[in-house]
Amino acid sequence: MAGLQWAPWVLSLGLGVGSFFGIVWFFAADELHQPRTMLVGHPSAMLMLILPPTLAFTVPSTRDWFLDFSCMTGSIVFGVVTSLVLSYCPGGFGAEPARRMVPRAAAAKAQALAEMFEAVAIWQKPTTAALLRHRQCRLRLLTTSYDLQKAMAASAFEWHPVQLGEDTFDPWARAAEDCRIALQLNSGMMALGFSPVSMELWYKGALGECLRRSCFSAAYALRSCAGRLAALGGEEPPAEVPAAPWLSSDYASGAECQDAAQICRKSLDLYLQQWRQTYLEHRDKTFRTHLEEVILKTVKRTEGYNPVQMFLKGEYIIQSEEVEGEDAQAEAFDEACRHSACLLGICQASTAAAQMAEAVVEESKAAPCCLTRKGFCGLRSWVRAPFTCSVWPEAFKKAKSFGLRMSFALFCTGLVYALATPNEVWPHKRGPTWTLVTVSLIVTPVQGASLQRALRRFLGTISGSIIAMGSILLVGVPDIRVLCTHIFLLAFGLKFFETELQYAGAVCFVTYTVVIMGLTDELQEDLDLLSSTAQLAVRRCCDVSAGVVITMVTSIFLAPDRAVDELRKREEDALRIAAKGMQAASGVLARAAARKELEQEPRAWRELRKEVWTSFEALNFAGDGRPGVGDVLEDARWESRWGVDRGRLVLGGLLWIPWCGSQPRGKHCLEVVVILSRLMRTVHCLISICESSFGEDAARPLSHDPRVLETLGPNGQAFNVLIERLLKRMVNMLRGQKEHKDEGLETEELKEQLQLLFNSAAASRFKANGLVGQSPQLGGMRAAAALKLLQVCVDNFLQIAQQLAGEKVETPLHSSRSSLTGRASHSSLFADFEMEEMEEAAGSK
Repeated sequence: MAGLQWAPWVLSLGLGVGSFFGIVWFFAADELHQPRTMLVGHPSAMLMLILPPTLAFTVPSTRDWFLDFSCMTGSIVFGVVTSLVLSYCPGGFGAEPARRMVPRAAAAKAQALAEMFEAVAIWQKPTTAALLRHRQCRLRLLTTSYDLQKAMAASAFEWHPVQLGEDTFDPWARAAEDCRIALQLNSGMMALGFSPVSMELWYKGALGECLRRSCFSAAYALRSCAGRLAALGGEEPPAEVPAAPWLSSDYASGAECQDAAQICRKSLDLYLQQWRQTYLEHRDKTFRTHLEEVILKTVKRTEGYNPVQMFLKGEYIIQSEEVEGEDAQAEAFDEACRHSACLLGICQASTAAAQMAEAVVEESKAAPCCLTRKGFCGLRSWVRAPFTCSVWPEAFKKAKSFGLRMSFALFCTGLVYALATPNEVWPHKRGPTWTLVTVSLIVTPVQGASLQRALRRFLGTISGSIIAMGSILLVGVPDIRVLCTHIFLLAFGLKFFETELQYAGAVCFVTYTVVIMGLTDELQEDLDLLSSTAQLAVRRCCDVSAGVVITMVTSIFLAPDRAVDELRKREEDALRIAAKGMQAASGVLARAAARKELEQEPRAWRELRKEVWTSFEALNFAGDGRPGVGDVLEDARWESRWGVDRGRLVLGGLLWIPWCGSQPRGKHCLEVVVILSRLMRTVHCLISICESSFGEDAARPLSHDPRVLETLGPNGQAFNVLIERLLKRMVNMLRGQKEHKDEGLETEELKEQLQLLFNSAAASRFKANGLVGQSPQLGGMRAAAALKLLQVCVDNFLQIAQQLAGEKVETPLHSSRSSLTGRASHSSLFADFEMEEMEEAAGSK
């Protein structure tokens, strides 16, 4: 087309149609390239696709068009090759390879897990300092988990995958996540605080010593694992301390990691053995005597009371008008359930810590330093796509909205410059080039990402123009060689931008470079330097602003693919999977209450755990891994800020109107993610408990009161019906369907049934004389922990329903965030008890 002087509107039409089919082509190649990530199809490829017809708008002849296109292509290729060469520079100047980056990130996560274990071991009461430390540990765990996942995703592009011995890194990462979830469950249960009686019984004395030994052994295994991973990542040991040279040492070896794992397992076995001895071998003597001593020491009002009954009824708890009778018994049962969950959490986390230490024992094979894995970029898939007709229907289905927006935005840009002819009013040799490039780079498959990139490109352009003018004023000499030295300083400074602003920083750098390099012609014509700079900078800002406005209007109103809609879909899937897990656990508890033999299907439970984990990752790490597509959570937040998260799509999704929308706002959907993430973690732990047999004593908190089975129903059907009704209501809210008059009643009914289930289970525990009988499997504690986790799941389910409806979220009576007596009363009780201990100690002295 270049040199033939085609009409601009013909070029605009060809540009739009060509970009549409190019996008469908890219999506077809991506279908062929699954499940690997497609790099051909990056916005840079779209830029190269539209660059030839864009240059045809302005160049006068075929020769000029060919020279411009060749120079631009050559400069881009040169920049890519230079970047790759610099990435492999020796001496620490290049980029970190995956075989070093992944082990280092894994070592940081293992260190964070060790700190969490130590925080659990020294836990005494929910003071401000203790809660602060647990919160810091959890935040560090979340940060290291995110860094590890990003490192593992980046390692997929290298030729050889990162390995631990003969296996890949995935089993270690799954064990680390199991350990993290179990520790977070333990931390959440302990943060509510326990009464002084429970602390004296279970967290002091021989049992407390075994608990701390198990936690510290697991922390030692994790620190050995972290040292081993740091050594595999090429990290040097910490420097020697001059005042304490005996503290210097190398990282742990494979044999030391193996020994640490064995110590961890032995300490856990000793802890469980101490539990069985406390209840089974000395149940009638030692435990009863110890209980009498603890109650006499803490409560000091045991005249005429049976200590065992007093313990089971919860009469050792400070009673008030709100807490008495059945409520006190339920509170005692709540403590027993939370303690059971803590015990199982320690067991699961310690087992995972031992597995992590054992996984790094063997030496990893040295991987050669190769550029990429075979076929990783998708070039062959891109070439095969036009000749593979089977993938085009699915590709067209996925790409039609994105392709329509891109083609319409480019077509409108071409028409603006063809019909409005701004170059005749304000001549410039580049014409619509900057505007077309802006449109091609900031139109993305997701609306929120387009709005985000549009704003950052606009801010980066303004900043770069201002900095360029300031540089001209500072130098005051029309010497392009002097001005070019500022480019390196600017590039170095922009490297310190935060991740969220790196795109704006890159645009700022490009704008500065364009303005400075564009002064070459003006300097040769001996024009006013400052005036030429201002004219060039303002023209670029206007062209980029025109592209930003066209892109934003197109992304908002024309066939939008909104991230908030994708987020609602993922939340709906997560709610369905969570409900499925709760219903399965309810069925297990109901069969245990009916004293029926549990029908375990290991494969079904494994598939359910896999679905829960996949949904959990889709919510917390909501990016889809495609270049140019932002994180779903971040995109949904931007859509919520711009007020385009509701509204209605008409004409088959072709047009968006900002009215008649009844879906929950994006703000509420983002707030739901926090609660839903906690729900999915709890469901994951619940499934882990239910997938193995409870044991012989599982009926103790379930079978001795008929109300438990009446509340659950045969195979849990009565309870599951209420969960299904509430699930249906939340799905209708996410889809924007109107509620019926009778909807909403299931919330109150489910609350009542949940309270009745907990009270009846507490009564069953009292009638059975405790949770532990003659079985060494601790089945009663496993059943109580499962019951508590089911209760927490239902509470989170109810909170999500309130959040989606825009209501004030109520804190439930029995949940992982509150207790019946409240944290304040527990803390005051601890304070009074410790003051009395200090006074007694002073008196004895």
